Amino acid sequence: MKTSFALKIIMVLGLIVLPVSAAIGAAPNEPTGLTGTVLSQTEIKLDWTDNSLDETSFRIERSLDGVVFDQLDTVGPEVTSFADSTVNPDILYFYQVVAVNQNGDSKPSNVISKYTLDSIAPQASILKTPPNGDQLDTHNVRFEWDPVSDMSGVTYRIVVTDMGNGIILHDVSGITASNISLLLYDSSYEWNVTATDGAGNAGPTSGSYYLVVVAIDHLAPDTVVTAPNGGEVLEAGSSFAITWYALDQDFTSTPDLKVRIFFSHDNGSSWEQIASLENNLGAFDWTVPNIICDETCLIRVTTENEAQMLGSDDSDFAFSIIAASAGALGATETNPPTGEVGGNGSRGGGGSKCFIATAAYGSPLAGEVETLRGFRDRSLLTNSLGRAFVRFYYRHSPPIAAYISTHETLRTAVRLSLTPLVYGIKYPVAAMLAGFFAASVLIYMTKPAGDHKGKRRPIL
Repeated sequence: MKTSFALKIIMVLGLIVLPVSAAIGAAPNEPTGLTGTVLSQTEIKLDWTDNSLDETSFRIERSLDGVVFDQLDTVGPEVTSFADSTVNPDILYFYQVVAVNQNGDSKPSNVISKYTLDSIAPQASILKTPPNGDQLDTHNVRFEWDPVSDMSGVTYRIVVTDMGNGIILHDVSGITASNISLLLYDSSYEWNVTATDGAGNAGPTSGSYYLVVVAIDHLAPDTVVTAPNGGEVLEAGSSFAITWYALDQDFTSTPDLKVRIFFSHDNGSSWEQIASLENNLGAFDWTVPNIICDETCLIRVTTENEAQMLGSDDSDFAFSIIAASAGALGATETNPPTGEVGGNGSRGGGGSKCFIATAAYGSPLAGEVETLRGFRDRSLLTNSLGRAFVRFYYRHSPPIAAYISTHETLRTAVRLSLTPLVYGIKYPVAAMLAGFFAASVLIYMTKPAGDHKGKRRPIL
């Protein structure tokens, strides 16, 4: 049986009309993702996501209790933000948004709450620890105080003053404690806290507390003998500058360390004190005694901080004293080159210390070792960065050098690697010219092949 043309028209119209008819009377989908931003004491901005294509407007609703909402305003279709400029400072507001069309209202969006910024500053914090007048034996101090409340959030600023000599500022948010390190030993401090709310209102500063970080170091001063340090030959009756340097635990200047200097002529079996100094000067003019010794003499320097912690170091290798030449007794001579500088152990307690250059060349008197030693004394120990490098070297190189000294292949490799440095130190001008020449050759060799050929200038 054939379907009539009229029936076909009815079927097609039905496919179009029925879905449309089914949608008649449907309200729009509810908005989602409602958020709010407090812009000032009198303005809050709202943003949301539009999930409908047929809304005719959005209704903004506001509440003071989050239960009963009243219409605040309306915006047109496809608008997804609104600024409420009718709010008052320091009040909690609740918001929701409803989509509207001719068929009704959508379900409300999610509810948000926002405090407007206030004009009232937070109260002063009450300090807790360390208590007023406390004395501490550490330079890592934890400061704590009671919280203050403010609906817009609170940021705390802790101010630590070195009794007028310096200020440390720490800003923390949402917490009521702060750790501050590197306070100096034997110093007095004053500290206080100021709270600031989210509107930028700063409260009054808390009452100040005082504390003292006393000079109780938990570690001994790092002490290193730099001369005599092995291999020197001194003449009895001459003047020789014993030198050293020492760093205490706060890594500041340490002139207040007490220093004692000892001399041994029997390779550390017995010691005689030859000087006691109230200040850490780093040098002492010593009149070499008339005690003849052949590579059995040592110098020991001990340092003591105010906590009575002791640091100590000996000459890394023995030195010699020879008889005074005729007419030279009492004459003054400058220091011969010093030996390799080592860590802070002593010969009597842990054996002699072997370091990388000496291990590689086999003797502290090798010419290459003396060159490196002179570079250390002239260029490294005369500035803070160089001293930091030397200090690191003292700490970490002894086991490396000990291993190198027992492996001939490694000794050869180290000597080869040190050769450019040694020659660069001994002959800086020649080294600079050689480096310039090598760089020029490298640049020339890396050019494309065509660049090496001459090019004829065009004939005009």
